[in-house]
Amino acid sequence: PMPTATDSDAVVPARPNLTTLDDFNRSNANNLNTGAPSGVAWSQANGDLRVNNNQASASDSGQAIWNGTRASGPTFGTTQAASLRMANSTTTNDCVILKATGGTANSPSSYLRACYQTTGGGRVRISTTTNGGSSFTNRGDLVLNLGSGDTLTVKASANGTVEAWKTNGDGTTYAGSLVI
Repeated sequence: PMPTATDSDAVVPARPNLTTLDDFNRSNANNLNTGAPSGVAWSQANGDLRVNNNQASASDSGQAIWNGTRASGPTFGTTQAASLRMANSTTTNDCVILKATGGTANSPSSYLRACYQTTGGGRVRISTTTNGGSSFTNRGDLVLNLGSGDTLTVKASANGTVEAWKTNGDGTTYAGSLVI
């Protein structure tokens, strides 16, 4: 017989299968775009961001906003996802930015960010800004412990749901979702 679902069954959403837009596999450079493949275009602001040992590296706080193109169509859609591999020991406030609008390519005025924080055993803090990052509104936390080599994937859906996953050698762990 076929198994049947009950009200207590939890359906865990699958992690988005993302296309790699930039793997940073190029010579060391003081700019993320130097030596980048065709279609890769980063806007950098407020920091010292570079390619170092085939990784995006920051020696200062700052952000890099993807504004490149894809062969398959427009760069952004109503549902967006991004991932970040923790290449070194994890640090508080390694973030991905989604749903960036307004402002300039270097400094959008409104966006959602998902930042890893080591506090309390690990969490992903979801927050939003409408003033270019001068201040943020905390929308909630998802419990997730990341280590070196783990990948954080975050998806922001058109309906306002934000979800997070961790991927490592042991598989994928779903952290949960929240509606902003």
